Amino acid sequence: MSAQHAVVVGGTRGLGLVVVERLLSRGFDVTIISRRPSPRHAGNSKTRHIEVDLEIMESLDGVWTKACDSLGEISYLILCQRFRG
Repeated sequence: MSAQHAVVVGGTRGLGLVVVERLLSRGFDVTIISRRPSPRHAGNSKTRHIEVDLEIMESLDGVWTKACDSLGEISYLILCQRFRG
């Protein structure tokens, strides 16, 4: 059986980073959606980063397809993005 796939929006800092680390420790494949990748997960075959700025609608085009294409069907969606305003 393949690993479950979680998508974490805002998974590069703070609470989101902790969530990503917990999911990885439990064997999940994790797609991280944020403006910039975290160097902490560079080269980790269990993670994938998709660059998205939630304030720019066009950056969302195809994001779910990209997430599924790389690590399979999404099992969990976790929202940890911070409010910028």
